[in-house]
Amino acid sequence: MMYRWLNGWLQMATWLRLCSFCGAALLLAMLLWGAWLRPIQQQQQQWEQQHQQQAQRYHQQLQLLRAMPALVALQQQTEQLEAQLASAISRSFSLSDLLHASGAVLEYWHPSGQGGELSLTLDWSQFIALLDYLSALQPTLLSSQFNLQREEQQLRLVMELTDEN
Repeated sequence: MMYRWLNGWLQMATWLRLCSFCGAALLLAMLLWGAWLRPIQQQQQQWEQQHQQQAQRYHQQLQLLRAMPALVALQQQTEQLEAQLASAISRSFSLSDLLHASGAVLEYWHPSGQGGELSLTLDWSQFIALLDYLSALQPTLLSSQFNLQREEQQLRLVMELTDEN
């Protein structure tokens, strides 16, 4: 049966054989395009869309980065904020800092909700250092009661401190 078809095709006119050959080639090309090239083309289109989306995201991020201040400026700003924080922390009241700054000897400390009563033994230079420390505090501590007495070669200070806030 196959020979009959081939024999019939060979006996056709040349132009008919040429047309049938071109039709078969065209049909084969369409089948190849539909089965193999079309999916590849669709995949390529998806990749191009992904590439465009990524390029768009990249440009948006680049614009955001360009709008940000330089790293040096951020470091300077961070250092300034750290210095402000350190100075704010160092200015708050601390009994150990008070004793260290003045060099006084603590007799007793009775803290309360907003201050407390403090008794120290010190000399005049230590008393001046203590006043310097208290004057540098933020928030300021107020002394509602203050008693300074001489005891032999030393001074005895009893002071009631109250937070200004």
